[in-house]
Amino acid sequence: MYSLFEELFIAQSLDIQPCDLLSSSKKLRRFLSTLKVDQPDPYFAEQFTRCVVAFAQENTESLRSYFAGDCSLTTLNKAFVQQIFNQQWHMDLTRSAMLQSLGANFESCTDFYVKTVLSSFVPKKNLKMLGFGLGSGFYESALARFLIQSGKVESVEFFGYDPYAGLIPGMQMLSTVDLASETLVLEFDLIIARWSLHHVHAEERWTPFIQALNKLSSKSLAIIIEHGYTTPTLREKGLERLYLLLNTWIDVIANIGIVPDWFTASAPTYGDNFYVDYLRTADVTQFQTTCKHSLVLQTLQSGPIFPWQDIFVFSVVL
Repeated sequence: MYSLFEELFIAQSLDIQPCDLLSSSKKLRRFLSTLKVDQPDPYFAEQFTRCVVAFAQENTESLRSYFAGDCSLTTLNKAFVQQIFNQQWHMDLTRSAMLQSLGANFESCTDFYVKTVLSSFVPKKNLKMLGFGLGSGFYESALARFLIQSGKVESVEFFGYDPYAGLIPGMQMLSTVDLASETLVLEFDLIIARWSLHHVHAEERWTPFIQALNKLSSKSLAIIIEHGYTTPTLREKGLERLYLLLNTWIDVIANIGIVPDWFTASAPTYGDNFYVDYLRTADVTQFQTTCKHSLVLQTLQSGPIFPWQDIFVFSVVL
């Protein structure tokens, strides 16, 4: 059984040839419109279509190789990013509000579910929260305000882990050594990992996160918010590669608009710092089997229709 979001994506994708879809502005715009990618502002879908179609028309053989399983997504994505910068494409800075509304749309879709889950917290005086891959920490700060205003906690003590972030005022930043330490006493009541794990290389991803899970307290939660999570259904339908490609290139276009330095820092080979590898079923299972705590998993999905968001809620059972 698959979700409504998967059902809509499958219905739109089964009868199309991926290379034909990606190389036709008309077909791709219609596809994106059906999946509501052009809402609430069509500018993002327009720019996405422009970049994808230009690449697809010039790299037909590479695309065919990818869909045949002979070319990796990482290799194809590097070529995609490089072409974007070679053509000197960039987001119109006057449309920055569009990117903010795009992000706000994603947040509003997930916030209902996340805040509903957090409402189950037993009231406590002080809550220790870890933002894993937290970036600027604004999302974690917003959740802290929600918990305080709703009377669930009196105060929140912030911790952050993000090798790519600088110092954040009011937050105790932890290192990989800190998470691995047996002598440093750390105990978290809430871990939030939002849109971060898929940007971390696999060999560096799981050990720090599982070490963080091992430091969860009793009656605690770890919440992962991701997109691009691949399911057996998508593989069985032969749509996994198209699904991953579209998720990745939406990621690319959005992040070029939001954090262009992430890509230009490695010039002239643009995008060397931009890595994408979305979660799979085995990854989620690994959290439960490797963590020293017994974890109960609840999975939720929220919109927008595409790319939909997967929310994984791990509860500690002691």
